[in-house]
Amino acid sequence: QHYFIQSNLRYIMESTDITEGFKSLESSRDTCSNLLMQWLDDLQDLWNEVGIAPEQQITRIKVVYDNLLELMQAMVEEEKSRRDGYIENIDKCRSECIRLSEELETTFEEPESEFTVLQKEKVLRDQVSGQKKYRLEYSVL
Repeated sequence: QHYFIQSNLRYIMESTDITEGFKSLESSRDTCSNLLMQWLDDLQDLWNEVGIAPEQQITRIKVVYDNLLELMQAMVEEEKSRRDGYIENIDKCRSECIRLSEELETTFEEPESEFTVLQKEKVLRDQVSGQKKYRLEYSVL
């Protein structure tokens, strides 16, 4: 079932110029919603043309729903896992910064609290890198 969905999505994405709809978050969400409705209308037109009874169409739409639900749940879980990995890396970098600060007798400053997870991770990675570079220079002297 996933192969069917992925191959059809690839076909639709390649055959439809939708890139114009992905210029902002709001327009991207609208584009996705509109495309979903268009695809459901296309399916219903095909089912009507073939002669599939309305009750059977409802059953098929439930299959579409189940597949989309499974796909979206998997995507949300993947993004949560990615976020958790960033947070884990933040914790590791913070610990490394504290350790290096103590070793080098320098101060460690936490990233701004209003920073996003990615911003905090970058700031801390840069601090670790800078402290390690400083330690190398310091140890040579």
